[in-house]
Amino acid sequence: MGIPIYRPQVDVSFYDFEYYGDREFNSSVSQLVASDRLNELSRVLNNGISRILDIGSGPADLDKLLIRDYPHCQIYTTDISYDLLRILKEKGANNHTLADACNLPFRKESFDLVILSEIIEHVSNPHLIIEEAHRVLSENGHLYVSTPNKYSLASIKGRDYFLDKDKSHTFVPSKSDVKNLLSGYFDIVRHTTLLFDFLKKDRLRELFGPIYIPHFGLSQRVIAVKKLIPLEKMES
Repeated sequence: MGIPIYRPQVDVSFYDFEYYGDREFNSSVSQLVASDRLNELSRVLNNGISRILDIGSGPADLDKLLIRDYPHCQIYTTDISYDLLRILKEKGANNHTLADACNLPFRKESFDLVILSEIIEHVSNPHLIIEEAHRVLSENGHLYVSTPNKYSLASIKGRDYFLDKDKSHTFVPSKSDVKNLLSGYFDIVRHTTLLFDFLKKDRLRELFGPIYIPHFGLSQRVIAVKKLIPLEKMES
């Protein structure tokens, strides 16, 4: 089953200074979201992980927290935006590379953890990103994916919330879409949705019941482990 693509992928020039801007850096919301992702990643970060690649890192809020809390790890970030590269370099980022997520400039099995945080919904060929993540991951390496949830409450209300929120979004995946996308290359070990801690999810669970957070949260989070694919299958 393929991923439903609703509209074409935007040109790389879309991701300019205006798209990111200073408002994206160190904002209270982005910091809270990054903290939540760090908390989720803490489930695997002590399992012998030393080299981490964040593909499409954006302002790199998560990576700053990784550097702070896991100083033994080497953190590498990539993004397709030249303006973002310039901004990060000015802010002292040393391991940031200008790169297409579908054609990474790294050797196979170079990293123990690959992060795809809010990336797959921006492209018209997400399977190529998953293939690249698989290629650069070491044996038993971990993949972290976060992406909008098609069946969040916002979507159930009949609004194209995520498509309207960011014109660079090409589609909004369901949990089954994400499962199908990863299935050939990764074994999913954890797959949840949430409304983020700062939206008081405990109160929302109290109001809407235990089904609310697991199924209807705005964002999906996935932790998966690399599958070993037979060479003949990879070459076919």
